[in-house]
Amino acid sequence: IERCGGDAEYVREYLFDWSLPINAPGLLEGIRIPKFFANDFLQSCASSGALYRESWPSLFVGAEGTSCGLHVDTFGSHFWCAMLDGRKRWVFFDEAQLGQLGVDYSLSADGSFCPEADAFVDALHAAPLASCDRACWTDWARTRPLSPAVCELGPGDVLFVPSGMPHAVTNVGDCLSLSANYIDSTNLPRACAEIELAALTDERALELLVQLRSRGCSASSTPPMFDIGEHVPFAHFKEGDHSAAGRWPALGALTPVQPPAALADIPHATLVGDRQPLDLD
Repeated sequence: IERCGGDAEYVREYLFDWSLPINAPGLLEGIRIPKFFANDFLQSCASSGALYRESWPSLFVGAEGTSCGLHVDTFGSHFWCAMLDGRKRWVFFDEAQLGQLGVDYSLSADGSFCPEADAFVDALHAAPLASCDRACWTDWARTRPLSPAVCELGPGDVLFVPSGMPHAVTNVGDCLSLSANYIDSTNLPRACAEIELAALTDERALELLVQLRSRGCSASSTPPMFDIGEHVPFAHFKEGDHSAAGRWPALGALTPVQPPAALADIPHATLVGDRQPLDLD
């Protein structure tokens, strides 16, 4: 934080989504995963390099004014953020308003948003929190049926962002936070559909899809890995599904899943929610 905020040369630097398991595992000693988010299916996958398994929790360290623009989190994942110090302002939109925000999927399955939407978000970030009503909206936003929600997190606050929700974040002051993306029974179908898309070009995504399916992860039959009565020490969290007693089959022993021949073979690719079909030709 001192480097980010104390020198003009570094004022815009932002340590963003920095994986602690990969880069600084020693910092995780004593960390407990919030009980609300501990049933992470990614932890049920083989520990030897499974995609995303070691990516989180991650660290965010940013100076005042650093930000993350409007986006939807990748691979249909849920997201949580725990504030350790400082304040962050969040802007959210309902997933049904993606079309009104000018989302474009031509370059990425995650989508990108039009400049007018980004300018509207900037206006909401700049307004006093108590005055984020239509008076501060841009002319472009006033012509659209949008209903943004704005909040600020302070030390000790924890925020949940559901799968598929567009959001943007700015650091109101120097900030330190811990976060993670994850899959549980509530977003598993969406996550598998998006991972299947990624498997067209990424072998590790196909391996992850195979493992999720082979381990019986399903929205209806997979029991919680942990009693929701308490938070979960990180070391226990990494053990995955305790009921398996560590006896998941090796990746090579699993029945392979053939990737689809083309995007058109995946129903999820042709319709994104209630928006227009993608041009797959």
